[in-house]
Amino acid sequence: MKPKISGWKFASVLMVVLLLIAGGVGAFAFYRVTPKTRIGLEGAEGLAFDGTINADGRVFSVSGRLPTDFIVPARKLECSFVKRNAPGRLALRIYSSEASFQQTYTDKSKGGVRGTVTVSEAGLGSSKYSKRESSVSIFEL
Repeated sequence: MKPKISGWKFASVLMVVLLLIAGGVGAFAFYRVTPKTRIGLEGAEGLAFDGTINADGRVFSVSGRLPTDFIVPARKLECSFVKRNAPGRLALRIYSSEASFQQTYTDKSKGGVRGTVTVSEAGLGSSKYSKRESSVSIFEL
């Protein structure tokens, strides 16, 4: 003998299951992946540098020697790097994809480089796409 489920119990269970499914689909539709930007520093091998990276309002101080890369998750990114000592080239590359980048460099002994990246979304619903804008510049201390 099979137990019978009354109509209101079945409807209640079905409603809960449908709400859970709809909530999961809705949450997935609004989930945004934070894009990652690759910052490449190149130039005179072993050249020491100091810098700052502002990623979505979080500021990080960095230092090191060339060459090096940073992978930074952010929708808005600003970065600047200065030579710590000696002559030599300091080059900044901001990659928008593995094959595409913007680059600037300085050979000045007290020079620096800076860059910005802004990622915005456009479109509606499932046809959203990301638009990435970046710029690089040179400055002297």
